[in-house]
Amino acid sequence: MGADRIAEKNYYILKFYKRIIRSVNEKDPVIEPRTFNFMAWYTFDGIDIIPIDSFENIQKQSLLTNHNDETKSKILYLERQKLPIFCLHKNINNDKSNYGNASAGELFSHGKYSENKINGLPVIVVTIIGFDSLTDIFGGGQKISETVNDYIKRKKSNKYIKYHIFGTLLPNSIVAVFRSNSYGKIIEFLTDLQNISPLTDKNMKITNTYSTLGLDPHEMNYKNWKESGGITASIKFIAKFTEDFKKDSLIKTLSKEKIFYPAPKEIYVVPGRYDYTVTGKINDCRKLAKLYIDNKFKDNHNLLLYNTSLHIKSNYTNRKITKKERRANKK
Repeated sequence: MGADRIAEKNYYILKFYKRIIRSVNEKDPVIEPRTFNFMAWYTFDGIDIIPIDSFENIQKQSLLTNHNDETKSKILYLERQKLPIFCLHKNINNDKSNYGNASAGELFSHGKYSENKINGLPVIVVTIIGFDSLTDIFGGGQKISETVNDYIKRKKSNKYIKYHIFGTLLPNSIVAVFRSNSYGKIIEFLTDLQNISPLTDKNMKITNTYSTLGLDPHEMNYKNWKESGGITASIKFIAKFTEDFKKDSLIKTLSKEKIFYPAPKEIYVVPGRYDYTVTGKINDCRKLAKLYIDNKFKDNHNLLLYNTSLHIKSNYTNRKITKKERRANKK
């Protein structure tokens, strides 16, 4: 779908894609993350945001979506998961409940259509929050929103964290969508949420959270991605075995690009789906994103940069539970 404007609606379908390699022994096309609204790390490769008028026709959505010409491409993008979400307020133009500091349309904006509130915030995190039991989805959403707002105030991060809380068709769950310039800020909040929620509200027991990390792949936005807390990346490659592979040459390229600091000294063989992996501390997040988008290794080393996982350091420290929170737990 690329850089299209996302309409302000009450209902959305978030589509998560994974690419399948048909062949790596012939000339493959360059992977183009800008095909999607957001590129994604690790579990998925791309995220599209589909605004809809209702959930009535949700089952009619195609199970297979190919973002390439199927007759020519050796790479196929499969839709692996749909996440239907809906706004918890009753009217998108008259929101009297506090379910976020940005609207849904603002939060999903990307590329040249990024709204003013989202400018400089290329990171997107979609988090499914699961509860032991959730009888009041609106009250639950309000509680989560209050917790986010408390965190933002404590960290003075209103400029760098925008969010919205959504309902979902998944049982006993709420979906929180965040935009930021750093994954670390969001991971820190989620750690905080998991640690304090069982102590602060006996009717809101969070059992698990599952987050998908994405990034606006357009240069005007991803250049603002920074991780002050530190980040480590594992980059996995698929090789074309009909060609020569020189490990020293790949290490030299990685050193030249200054993706890692210090420069990696070893390339590891990965039994199973991937052929090689390199892991290290990231020197510049923007260079990692550009490396992924440009896929420089395909022509220089006959390698397909196929999968990247991020290991994010959080600055989280245990905080004391306030008297107000303890009183709420006793009600």
